[in-house]
Amino acid sequence: MERLVRMPIITFQIVLDSVLNDSRCPIGMECIWAGNAAVRFIYSSANSTQPFVLNTLTSFPTDTLIEGYRIKLNTLTPYPEAGLVIKQVDYKAEIQITK
Repeated sequence: MERLVRMPIITFQIVLDSVLNDSRCPIGMECIWAGNAAVRFIYSSANSTQPFVLNTLTSFPTDTLIEGYRIKLNTLTPYPEAGLVIKQVDYKAEIQITK
């Protein structure tokens, strides 16, 4: 069972900067591989500001460690559909942060 824990002091900020590419197999299509989406985030704290990229496909990095925090990409929505273009502003990422 997953628990949500509220952190009393916010010491950093993570912003979804952009989806660099999204080659995930569109819904309703048959593809020879599942595809991948590479998502660029910006981590900012009092100590540093650094970009990092996480991926949806586990063959590529799906998590990173910054200043003692493990940041993992859980999901990226919306999922591609054939013939539809996803605007950058429509993407939403769910991340998991652990200390």
